[in-house]
Amino acid sequence: MQKAWRIGLLLWAMACVLPVSSSAQDSLDFTGPSPGVVYNGTDYFLTIPELGFMGDFYGIQWKLNQTDGSWSLTDSWNVSRRGFVVTAPPDFTTGSFSTFDLSSLATTNNIGAVHGDATALSANGDIYVINRFGRNSVIVYENADFSSPREFSVAVDGENTNPQTLVLISAEKAYVILNNSDFIYVVNPRTGLEQGRIDISAYADADGIPEAGMALLQDGYVYVALQLLDQDSGFSPSGPGKILKINAATDEVAGAADLTLRNPTSLLYHSMGKRLLVGCSDSFFPPSVGVGGIEVVNPAAMVSEGVIVSEAQLGGDLNLNGIVMADVTKGYALISDEDFNNAVVSFDLVTGAKLADVYGPVSFEIGGGLAAIAVHQGRLYVCDRTLTAPGVRIFDTLSETQITAAPINVGLSPAMIIFY
Repeated sequence: MQKAWRIGLLLWAMACVLPVSSSAQDSLDFTGPSPGVVYNGTDYFLTIPELGFMGDFYGIQWKLNQTDGSWSLTDSWNVSRRGFVVTAPPDFTTGSFSTFDLSSLATTNNIGAVHGDATALSANGDIYVINRFGRNSVIVYENADFSSPREFSVAVDGENTNPQTLVLISAEKAYVILNNSDFIYVVNPRTGLEQGRIDISAYADADGIPEAGMALLQDGYVYVALQLLDQDSGFSPSGPGKILKINAATDEVAGAADLTLRNPTSLLYHSMGKRLLVGCSDSFFPPSVGVGGIEVVNPAAMVSEGVIVSEAQLGGDLNLNGIVMADVTKGYALISDEDFNNAVVSFDLVTGAKLADVYGPVSFEIGGGLAAIAVHQGRLYVCDRTLTAPGVRIFDTLSETQITAAPINVGLSPAMIIFY
């Protein structure tokens, strides 16, 4: 009862304190998803997933100090209104992107051209498209204005650097993660002008390239997953992967964690557990089903704490960017079997057990299958590239039932999705 009273008091205080004027008070909107309290076995967290204020929408999270009853802010985020889908035909010879309204699901298709192998991210209202191997560039859409894009090359020294992602440090600084180079490229994200290079050659395997892949910024440090693939043997893993820790202020490597699993292909930060979740796929060709899994890394100590969910438990080989979290303990994985048929399953991060078969298996087709998954505001989005009916499928994360009667047509086949 006392905890419930404190939560009610906090919500009342927010309604009283946040508005700065009578007009602002009229703009405070609590009509989004209901606030909720989660207990992770150690701490209580209060989350307001959507709070409207002055025409903008935010999510906010606090943690309870169980000693004195106070609450401290632990996280906040902008609430997105639209989906951005990178698309490509089955042969990946070209690419485009489409957007859709997250409420009405109305789409605007084939807005602009991108590379056939591209990914994207959204930050501070801007959208960045990373064109990978062959084009080696970044396209910037400021304020999600698709009419005036700016593109800059990251083919450093004329090389096929194969950029994987971009980590925004500030409005004037970003790291471009290059899979085919032995350094991290530091640029101005608006102009593309080089600001420096962070040497990571000391962490490479015998081919001289550490194959930097996924990366994220957390608490002033950038964490980078090194795949350590042998380019002389068909990009098979040469040994267990690594996680680098880089000081985003000084651009210096501050530590490295050795993984027990090979080929890290997914990287998430668990804000309540304050741990990195690293999805490792081992070998794709040939598939090594049951060998990889999800490994936990303590980012403060930079040590692996072991495998928390195995591929054997999930029932398949983890795909690229194949894990997402729906809440504190429940996640989703995109997996494949020995014949490259893939499916989406849910899992419990605490027990490591598979919870349900959510969608699939979808039979293997060249250029088809399931390409990516994402979670946003209680919904699971699945990029389905099935040749006969491609599109985005949406599932409710509580019931795990499909909301869409048919996949949303986004023009070309969907390859990945973000929200803005």
